[in-house]
Amino acid sequence: MAEERIQSYNEKEFIGKYHTLIYNYILPLRNSRLHTQIMAQIDKLISKAYNRRSAVTKVLRKTKNSFQDLFDMEFTDDEEESDNGVSGEEESDSEHV
Repeated sequence: MAEERIQSYNEKEFIGKYHTLIYNYILPLRNSRLHTQIMAQIDKLISKAYNRRSAVTKVLRKTKNSFQDLFDMEFTDDEEESDNGVSGEEESDSEHV
């Protein structure tokens, strides 16, 4: 597998998705207490001979309600339009700090 490369026609798509993953998920979560707890639980299960997929699935099912605050955001009509691209303005990086 190490010799396999991402095919060039998929490279642009991969970079775009990887950017989204890092910017929207990894950076905001990497220093969070919740992420630290989840990773500790996953590591504990792996040390008990769970495979990685099973450990991740089990922990995420157990902690899924902890993510509710990330998704239960209330928006005003102006914010919803902006988030849906209706306003036509690009958001700057400084708004995501």
